[in-house]
Amino acid sequence: MYGNSLNPRQKHNKEACLKVLAAFSLVVAFTLVHPVTQIEPDAWNYFFAARCFGDFSLTIDEKTYRAWVAEAMDSGHKWQGDIGFAPVGEGRYGFIKSPGYPMLLAPFAGAGVERLLNLVLGCLVVLAAFYAFSRLLHPGAGLTASLLMMFSPGFLIMIHRPFMSDFASFAFTGTGAALYLIYLCREEKEIQTGWLLFAAGLALGLSVAVRYTNLPVTLLFAFHFLFVYWRKKRHLERPVPKGHLLVFFFPLILVFCLTCLYHSAAFGSPWRVGYQFIEHPRNEGINFVHQYLAAGRLHDAFYSLVRNFAVIPEFVILLLPVTILLFPGMCSYRILKGRYFFLILFWMVAFWLVYAEYVLLQASVYLIIGRMYLPVLFPAALFGAAFLHRFNNVERRACVTGIAVLGFLFFFAYLALEGIGPFGMSAEGLVEKMQVIVWQGADPPFLDPG
Repeated sequence: MYGNSLNPRQKHNKEACLKVLAAFSLVVAFTLVHPVTQIEPDAWNYFFAARCFGDFSLTIDEKTYRAWVAEAMDSGHKWQGDIGFAPVGEGRYGFIKSPGYPMLLAPFAGAGVERLLNLVLGCLVVLAAFYAFSRLLHPGAGLTASLLMMFSPGFLIMIHRPFMSDFASFAFTGTGAALYLIYLCREEKEIQTGWLLFAAGLALGLSVAVRYTNLPVTLLFAFHFLFVYWRKKRHLERPVPKGHLLVFFFPLILVFCLTCLYHSAAFGSPWRVGYQFIEHPRNEGINFVHQYLAAGRLHDAFYSLVRNFAVIPEFVILLLPVTILLFPGMCSYRILKGRYFFLILFWMVAFWLVYAEYVLLQASVYLIIGRMYLPVLFPAALFGAAFLHRFNNVERRACVTGIAVLGFLFFFAYLALEGIGPFGMSAEGLVEKMQVIVWQGADPPFLDPG
């Protein structure tokens, strides 16, 4: 009964998992052979925030602030000395962004192994996503979805950028959602599932600490679990143990409380965040459409929304080409009777809507803006795999190979943007060849406010 033999599904699952790990090893090796440089202010922001938290301090004094600005400028920082800190009172400067990622990064950066954090998070999300994909469809589709996810340009580029929070945002959201979906898909004979909920709650909580805009997605999963609990109790189905409510919500509440404590210590109130202390030279401090609406600026709100929906497809498809398969993939997923379709759909929609009202979206900086949409890679890869499994093995492998080629192509373009010439090609020459295709876009002319 407890022999070493595996049934066909278990054997297929194991073989597919080994292929996923082999592919991830290739991604890791490819990432480590290229040096890391900073190409935008956010990277400097997290670099200095990790140093601040690594010194066990939540804020810095003015002398340190000026010294760090000078250090950044001397190191090639060309963004007016923006290091991500703003005056918070009494000669102190606080970090303006979500504190979760630099706090996690601090011990790695202090030890000189900052790349290790993204690699560990990448391994976790890849394994969790593979098993979720396999449960929602089957191991073959799980392998396809995992490859689509790993070889997307956004995945390759952002796992290579340890001083950016985007990959961690994707990894925690994807890991938490994957573990929660595995919990929902558990078979009746499985009883040791409480740890899945705890890990899912912790990952989703950390996703908000890493990036505040993950809050709508985390709330979606929290309310869904409450709905599942209520529905099973009302319809007298196999009930969800009450203890599972505790193990899921405890890490969520714990991370929330710790974040509020940080806000209180750094900014004087649990409800104040670093963004509120920024001096805004542009847009009068308005970053989202709802702020325009609150100010009664309906024309600006309408223009921003129309402009965003016109440019979003360009930079999302460039950085996440698997989204081309999104709509046929959703239909295929429904035909295959994939589980929890609407939960996954609302997860994706909730995240898209948050950034659809971001007023600074520009197609001309696809890499800087498109990275924000990285967390939608999980559902996009899932739906894409569902669509591809309507084709034969040769056609499916050709599509996955095409995505991988695009991924590496845009990774090379990103390296050129950082000033790194891969395989003997000059950075300048590669940028010149790629800029027309990749980052020379602009707002649609019909939306020019004039």
